[in-house]
Amino acid sequence: MINPFELMKNFENIKEKGEELKKILPTLKETGSAMGGEVVAVVNGEMRVESLKINPDLVKEGGAETLAVLITSAINNALSNMKARVANETNSLASSFGVNF
Repeated sequence: MINPFELMKNFENIKEKGEELKKILPTLKETGSAMGGEVVAVVNGEMRVESLKINPDLVKEGGAETLAVLITSAINNALSNMKARVANETNSLASSFGVNF
């Protein structure tokens, strides 16, 4: 059970750790892929796409619709990976103050 008085005692530390987390989010990177790595997306902790790599052969072989599905899949995979990582970082931070989600 969360003790609100303990949280209040640690408020400054919690605030400081939260600010640290905000600073590192842009530096976190997660990758997602589709079709065995033929399409690869990289996102950062701010949930922004940093890069997208597509095997050139896919452009020649597939239609625009297929390529769009693969790109969407790779980006969604990367975002899912990042959401899990941010949740893990947040839970780790919270548990250091005796708060468990």
